[in-house]
Amino acid sequence: KEKPKDLDLLIIFHKKEDLDIAYEFKIKLQKFNPEIITKTWKNMNSSTFQAREAILGESYSLISKGFFSENLGYKAVYLFQYELKNLTSTERVRFHYALFGRDKISGIFKQLSLNKLSDSTILCPTENSEKLKEFLEYWQLKSKSYPILIPLRKIN
Repeated sequence: KEKPKDLDLLIIFHKKEDLDIAYEFKIKLQKFNPEIITKTWKNMNSSTFQAREAILGESYSLISKGFFSENLGYKAVYLFQYELKNLTSTERVRFHYALFGRDKISGIFKQLSLNKLSDSTILCPTENSEKLKEFLEYWQLKSKSYPILIPLRKIN
């Protein structure tokens, strides 16, 4: 997100949670009013931990300085499907110019590092998904998005 309204901090412990460490972080970061979550590796991988999907797809590791999914060997992306049936043919052309560009002016496609899968399906890096969602909303297109993890070995 461009401007997140909150700060969530997940501290993952090997075997046992240490609430003293969580409290230290809470004190040091109190001006940001963080939500501190503590988990062990075992608990984090439990199907009952509802935030697991968001953590795998959207979290950034302060220790490895990279996205959590990439540390596990995956690239987090969103698959967007959209419909153009509510646009006139002229509006469709304008939409495609805005998306793909025209006459040496690049569209949002290149700026957001998008990947076209079909005429109405696009893969978008997680970090750019909010911008693509806003773009599709601007054009008043009906769309759906799905978080996906792709093995890094399958990319390039």
